[in-house]
Amino acid sequence: MANQHGLPYQPKWFVNREVEIALIVDKAKHMRDNLPSLPNPPERQRVVKFNAERGMGKSWLLQESARRLANENRIVTQYIDLEKYGRQDSEQILRDQLLPDLLTQLGSSSVSHSSLADATNQLILSLDAAQATLLVVLVDHIDESEKDFLDMLDSRCLSQLTTRPNALLVLVERGKGHNWITLALRHPPSRLQRFAASHTHEQLQHQVPDAASSAAEIQQRSNGIPLANLLFGREIVSSPSDSPPDVIDTLLGRAKSLRRQFEALCVLRAFDELRMQAVFIEYFNAPGDDRGWDNLACVTARKELVATSLVHWDGDKRGYAIDEALRPILENALRARDEAVWRRLHERAYRLYMEWADSYPKAHEEWATEATYHAGQIHQPAA
Repeated sequence: MANQHGLPYQPKWFVNREVEIALIVDKAKHMRDNLPSLPNPPERQRVVKFNAERGMGKSWLLQESARRLANENRIVTQYIDLEKYGRQDSEQILRDQLLPDLLTQLGSSSVSHSSLADATNQLILSLDAAQATLLVVLVDHIDESEKDFLDMLDSRCLSQLTTRPNALLVLVERGKGHNWITLALRHPPSRLQRFAASHTHEQLQHQVPDAASSAAEIQQRSNGIPLANLLFGREIVSSPSDSPPDVIDTLLGRAKSLRRQFEALCVLRAFDELRMQAVFIEYFNAPGDDRGWDNLACVTARKELVATSLVHWDGDKRGYAIDEALRPILENALRARDEAVWRRLHERAYRLYMEWADSYPKAHEEWATEATYHAGQIHQPAA
C-alpha cells in the first residue's frame, strides 16, 4: 500500500499474503541452493509476476518479501520503485541510478559508467563473477512508468537478468500489464486476491485499532481492498476536523480526473461506446439534452479510461469492465451520495438492455439477463 494516503510499509502491520511470499522466498532459496551448478530453472521460471488492482498491497508484498530474504546467506535483494524516477531521462536513470544500485548489491567496485551499454555489460560480468550468489530484483510501480522507459529497462537490464541462473525477477503490475519485449517476462501473472473478512479484521487491529469493531461494515464497503480497508477505517474513527482523504480519489490515484466518468459507468457490469453514450447522457446532461456524447466523444473517453489500467476488455461480457474490486466501491459511494442519480442510471441501463433484447433475438437471453440485473437493483429498498 505505497500510497500517499496509505501507511508506509511496516513489518508489524503486515497481514495475509503468506502464499505469495512463500512462492517468492521458496523459489529464491531453491535457486540459491542449486548455485553455481547447472542446470537451473529455465528463464520463464526465474520470473515471478503478480497482478492486482490499485490498493491491493502489491508494494507491501514486495517489501515484506525483501525483508524475509534479507538475512539469507548468498541471497541479495534489490527493491526497485519505478515511481520515484518520474519522467526523468530513461537512459540516465538506468546508467546512473538503477544499474549502479544493482552492481552495488553484487559487490562490484565499478558502478560509474560513461554509457548505458558499458553499465549493462558490467551487470552481466558482475552476475557471472558472483555465480554462487542469487540476486533477487523486485520491481514495483511498473504501471506508473512510460512505455519507452519500460522498453529500455527491459532491453538493457531485465532481459539480461532473465538469462542468468543467479537472478530472480519479481514483478507486480495491474490491469493489462506492460507488453514486454522479452518473452520470459510475458507469462501470465498470479492474481492477488482481495482480503477475506478475517484478514480485514486483522489488518484493522494492526493499523486502525479503534475501527476493528467495525470490520464487518468496512469489509462490505471496501470489497476487501486493503487500502480501502485502511481509508474507511480512518474515516470511521476520524472527527469532523480531521478531514480524512477521499477514499474514491485515493483509489483512483492519477485517474481521479476521470472520477465522474467512472461514477457514470459504475452501475454497468460491462460497457462499450453505445452503453457509455446512454449512461453519460443520463449522468451529465439535463433531461432531454442528448448533446455532447457522440460516438467519437465516447471512443475518446473509453481510451482514457482503459489507459488508467483500471478498465479492461472482458470478452465473456462483450465489453469493457471496471475492475470488479473497484466497481462496487464506486457504486456504493454514488448511491450513498445521490441515490436518485444511482437509480436513474440503473433505469437507463434497464431500458437499453430491454431494447436490445427485443431487437436482437439471437442475443435475447444475454441482454435480458442484464436487464433483469438492473431491474433487481432498481427495486432494492432505499438505502
